[in-house]
Amino acid sequence: GAATIRLDNVVATYTTPVTKSPVSFGNTFILGDSYSTFEGWLPHDYAPWYTVGEDFAVNGATDVMQVEQTWWHQLLTATNSNLVQDCAYSGTTICNAPKGWGGTDETHRSFITRFTRAVDEGMLKGVDTIFLYGGTNDFWLGNDNVPKGEPIYGNWTEADLKKTFPALCYLLNMMKWHAPNARIVVLCNVNALSVEAGALDTFHTIANAYGVEYVDLTYSDADLSAGHPTVQGMTMTANTILNTLSAR
Repeated sequence: GAATIRLDNVVATYTTPVTKSPVSFGNTFILGDSYSTFEGWLPHDYAPWYTVGEDFAVNGATDVMQVEQTWWHQLLTATNSNLVQDCAYSGTTICNAPKGWGGTDETHRSFITRFTRAVDEGMLKGVDTIFLYGGTNDFWLGNDNVPKGEPIYGNWTEADLKKTFPALCYLLNMMKWHAPNARIVVLCNVNALSVEAGALDTFHTIANAYGVEYVDLTYSDADLSAGHPTVQGMTMTANTILNTLSAR
């Protein structure tokens, strides 16, 4: 298993713009896609989008070049919180999508499969906060590849779990079951979810049904490059999460 990393002891190579906060998320588990990745901080064989020393000018990707610039590192450092595991995998869907970016079934790396693996590995023991940041690829891939379905709150079938909304319900149900004392926060990428009318509202409805929190994240053009958060976008993400949750 992954060792607990005391992020407050990490010496950042730049000054974090996120304000120190009395709020703490304690032992934190992240389940995400490319927006939450960073090379060398993921479980074995999980694909990152963000890599060390990535050159924005050369490859046109983003200017995020070190882990200290990610939204989660900024957030956890500012709140004196600990990372238990960053269970993020670039290009992945919440559901067991019939067709991912490679045109193949996504079950082997979906959010559902990865969370189940993390539970089996004991990663959820003693976790205080879970951040679930997904859905971006579900909506970018379109309905022909990833059906959205309707929220279903029990008795899921394999067919249900190939659709985004039933899969999100199933995932939150699992989180409540395996981490009953954890604070669960659904992060909503408003830009991606706005591709389909009513999708953001459905995310809110599902979060409310399970009694978990949600934070809406809206990215400006300057916050994104190649569809992914820049350093500015990462800082906006961290600040929005902190400001929204601190107010509750």
